[in-house]
Amino acid sequence: MSSSYKRLTIKRFPRVQERETAEARYWRNFTNPEVQTHNAPVSCIHFSATAPHDFAVTCSTHVSLHAAVTGRQIRSVGRFDHVAYSAQLRSDGKLMGTGDHTGTVIDVKTKGILRAFREHKAPTRVVRWSCDGLQLASGSDDKTLRLWDLPTSTAVQVRQGHADYVRALAASPSSPDTWISGSYDHTVKMWDTRQPKRNVLELSHGAPVEACLFLPGGGLCVSAGGNEVKASVWDLLGGGGGRLLHTLANHQKTVTCLALDGTGSRLLTGGLDRHVKIYNLENFKVVHMLKYQAPVLALALAPDNSSLVAATTDRALTIRRRDLRHAAALAEREMAKSGRIGGPVGSDGGPRSVRTGTARYFNRGKTEGAGEGDVKVASRKSRAIASYDESLRKFRFREALDRGLATGSPLVVAALLEALTERGALEKALSGRDAAGLEPVVAYLARHLTNPRHTEQLIAVTSSVLDMYGDVVASSPKALSLFAKLRAQVKREVGFQKDMLSMLGAMDGVVCAAGDGRGGDIGGVPP
Repeated sequence: MSSSYKRLTIKRFPRVQERETAEARYWRNFTNPEVQTHNAPVSCIHFSATAPHDFAVTCSTHVSLHAAVTGRQIRSVGRFDHVAYSAQLRSDGKLMGTGDHTGTVIDVKTKGILRAFREHKAPTRVVRWSCDGLQLASGSDDKTLRLWDLPTSTAVQVRQGHADYVRALAASPSSPDTWISGSYDHTVKMWDTRQPKRNVLELSHGAPVEACLFLPGGGLCVSAGGNEVKASVWDLLGGGGGRLLHTLANHQKTVTCLALDGTGSRLLTGGLDRHVKIYNLENFKVVHMLKYQAPVLALALAPDNSSLVAATTDRALTIRRRDLRHAAALAEREMAKSGRIGGPVGSDGGPRSVRTGTARYFNRGKTEGAGEGDVKVASRKSRAIASYDESLRKFRFREALDRGLATGSPLVVAALLEALTERGALEKALSGRDAAGLEPVVAYLARHLTNPRHTEQLIAVTSSVLDMYGDVVASSPKALSLFAKLRAQVKREVGFQKDMLSMLGAMDGVVCAAGDGRGGDIGGVPP
């Protein structure tokens, strides 16, 4: 008899399912964020290019150096008389350039100030090392850029092309003579130190520039900031001569900071909308997004992509670390999928191939999960009959409804009510209940009566319940409170319907009036 029984068919409503990509899995691997609270908002974060990739944090009147592995502070440099705005470690990690009311070069190991630059007439907002580490440039609120001679602590070049504060500066990764600067005068200027008279290229960003950087190779640059909420990608050396290639307008508020990942293939932008967005530089599309608890002021990613550090306006420094063990397991599965394993390195520099006839050869792929784009074949394993199906099969309708309500799934209950109605057994399932047996039925009606998916079905059920138990509701205080809740839901829904009818009447009047003025028709809608 069990073989002839047709199981209850549960309705499936359409649901949008976003498939998690490999890119999303990679960035979600930055787990367990560690939040450190400072005494003021952090204004600058910079990772050392040399392992172990420690990072410098600029906050208030001090700059601290943190270990990349633990995030703990290694040492603090507290020798500033004014607020420090920027700090950048040289590529070897031994020296650090800083900017406060002046500019300084500090020995990271001894914390001693080796050079001090005092020619700026306003605070030094940004300092950057050249790609060869032999030159230091600074931008200031006095609207100038200065290139410093380290042995003499004097400026060998002074650039005065900007008409407002200079807040962004970047050194070319391919030439120690090429720089770009961004200012609140809405421009990005490209400088060549071999041409001391003027800038070689000027780009109009259209808003105050908060950050700028070169993309790998030095042929493209990115500028960000302003009320227009955009990051612009510029072609510096191509035939366009500063042609705008792409505008990234995915933030809802001002973009405050930019960063590149260690591979140079992903661009990270942080903004006052509390989001960090990650772009693929091949097509400039957003591949992932991270949300923070407050507007983002500064952002940096370790050169080996092991740590992501962001600073927010609530004085928090959030450190996310990538789970390298999980990443290694994913790589192992990828190698197993292609018939290769980790371990000894082959002659081609890659992992050694699996030798045929071995245990690993016959076991390869057994632990491999479905990848992106793979088709999953549904297994035809027999499954046990559900408890409510068992009750329906034995014509125990009241028990079937109780078991369906116990699942807590509105889809299961809706399918049960439909099956009971088709069999003419709905009244049997609802009748003969005491106060305790009535409570789950009324609770379900109160919770789902106003759901558009189930309203039509539950109106009929509610009418049956009221006809059967209207006289005995007062005997159960809990059932009475559930009926009161059900009444409030119905009253609220009736109020919504009245408001919609009033709006429909007003819209009919507008359409009719407009139709009369246009010969009885407006946009194909009859009057």
